[in-house]
Amino acid sequence: PTVLICTSGTAVANCLPAVIEAAMDNVPLIILSADRPPELHETRANQTIRQENIFADYCRWRFTLPCPDPTIPPEFVLTTVDQAVYRSRRSPAGPVHLNVQYREPFLPHQGKPVAAGYLAAVRDWMNRAEPYTTYAQFENTPTGVDFDRIVKSISSKTRGLLVVGRLKQRADETAAVLVLAARLGWPVVTDILSGLRLGGIESASHLSHFDLSLLDQPSSVNFDCILHLGGPLVSKRIHQFVVSQTAEYIVVNDYPDRQDSAHRVTMRIEGDVETFARSVIARLPKDRPVPPENPLVTTNRAISEVLAEALQLVA
Repeated sequence: PTVLICTSGTAVANCLPAVIEAAMDNVPLIILSADRPPELHETRANQTIRQENIFADYCRWRFTLPCPDPTIPPEFVLTTVDQAVYRSRRSPAGPVHLNVQYREPFLPHQGKPVAAGYLAAVRDWMNRAEPYTTYAQFENTPTGVDFDRIVKSISSKTRGLLVVGRLKQRADETAAVLVLAARLGWPVVTDILSGLRLGGIESASHLSHFDLSLLDQPSSVNFDCILHLGGPLVSKRIHQFVVSQTAEYIVVNDYPDRQDSAHRVTMRIEGDVETFARSVIARLPKDRPVPPENPLVTTNRAISEVLAEALQLVA
């Protein structure tokens, strides 16, 4: 996660837009804000406001660390930091706020170091390059009647559309999506946040200029199934096209939030995109019929040729 460090008071309030953006896009973010000691709160002391809950529901987790004191064990600080990192990264990823109180003087007086035995309990950890507390999660494998029905439905469709939204930019996840795209043989729409928009999918069915093709007039092409992997789309035109379809609309993402602004989703699968893609690949019949070329693919090819010619003239 990215770490944002700021001083107390209104400096914390200036972080709100970034926190909201991170919360909406599930971007891991840790805000480390300095805070005044409790005895200065509600006294009109400079740069002292109620900031422990300033980001409200946009935080995945929040915690106030008390002023440094030798009676507070160092393990408490370490487990708090490890929890913050974990909560910012686990699904749904997003902002975490650690509000850290301080009294003056901020540094110990010279000649009065921390007691010799204070760090004894964490001495072994200090010699290791790893977190004090390691968090781990088991990956769920899609199983059951519902998933088998979904795979059967997907494999029976010849007029399907694969939509790839924001991905986590992990190599294994990207590889799984690419293999699934190749196995399905459907036209593929990639959002700019997918990491595949400007390369990666080499298939001729990749609608790399779909947004441009919708610029003049809406497409009349109809699909019977839309499989949407990852986050929502940035392009308004592509989003409007997708939700205008009357097809079965399946959305796969690893957070529980409703990703359905047009209320068109017919199946919402909460799960890891990579795990889902590999599970579908393993269950797809190898003798699937090859889908006919979609008119959108022909249009996309024509746009590519026009752009290539225009750019060559400019060069």
